[in-house]
Amino acid sequence: MRIVATGVFALVLASVVFAQNAPRPAFDVVSIKRSTAVEHGGGRSGPQPGGRFVMTNGPTRVLLNSAYKTETNEIFGAPGWVTSDNYDVEARAGHDLSSGELALRLQSLLADRFKLKAHLEKRIRPIYELRVLRADGVLGPSMRRSPIDCEAQRGVCKTDGGDGVIESNGAWIPAFITWLPYRVGRPVLDKTGLDGYYELKVTWAVNAGDAGPALPTALREQLGLTLVPVDAPMDVLVIDHIERPSEN
Repeated sequence: MRIVATGVFALVLASVVFAQNAPRPAFDVVSIKRSTAVEHGGGRSGPQPGGRFVMTNGPTRVLLNSAYKTETNEIFGAPGWVTSDNYDVEARAGHDLSSGELALRLQSLLADRFKLKAHLEKRIRPIYELRVLRADGVLGPSMRRSPIDCEAQRGVCKTDGGDGVIESNGAWIPAFITWLPYRVGRPVLDKTGLDGYYELKVTWAVNAGDAGPALPTALREQLGLTLVPVDAPMDVLVIDHIERPSEN
């Protein structure tokens, strides 16, 4: 009982309220309009050269995840329109932005135009830990240390992926893991203890009935890695207040 009570108290203390009144850099120009696209899906979003951010036919959820990055991308307390209503957004800063600078300007945009008030909160969430399968550290037949000096030969080592395949001539494991969460439906943390760069290829069946193993099985059989389900405290975004934006 003592451990549980301590954990709950720690979660409460770990709740971080965003400083809504603190001055943050803002975009010079912002345009937000309800999307007129017939298709609900198929939108795109992201930074553009010259300090621009563009979202076409995308939901407010995309803006929230871009402004407040968490390992799970989970949002709690948001009304349904945050996912269902699509918008066209164009914002300009007048100069190139780092990812951190872009996030701060998106936070300002959300606070100004969506009247957002939110906070980060630690919650116990289901995740996967990626571990080496064998106790002796031997990897699978489709994974070995890269013969390329990826540090010295910048741009030579690349990782590519598509439906049912991820292949690399020199993958850094923390970067390789970023390919996994949306494919397995949970955040994935690196617990392999592997350093350096690895040549690897993993193939799996995308749909039930397709030839080949499921991704977790493919990771075990081909790379010698295993996904272990665990529950762990993770940052999630909690919405305290949000309104549909004023359009212009």
